[in-house]
Amino acid sequence: MEKGWNKSQIDSYLQFAKALPLNDYIPLVDGHPEGLKLRDPDCTRGRIHYAARDDDLDFTILGLLIFEDYGLDFTSHDVAETWLSRVPYHTV
Repeated sequence: MEKGWNKSQIDSYLQFAKALPLNDYIPLVDGHPEGLKLRDPDCTRGRIHYAARDDDLDFTILGLLIFEDYGLDFTSHDVAETWLSRVPYHTV
């Protein structure tokens, strides 16, 4: 669901979409309740064709890369090197 939506907003959207109880991905509906427009329709039911970028996933993958490259004894310098070589500037 959208970042910043509270439970009431999520319930309103799902009721409008006739998707309660939720048992699948969030559906995209034509029209939407006031103020409840989904920002990324590619992450809705029937439209998922790739894994959308997510900062939580980014840092999980970075952790794995650091472990693979430097092992258990990695240093803060190793972390910095990995960030500088692997993380695009505009995503930090």
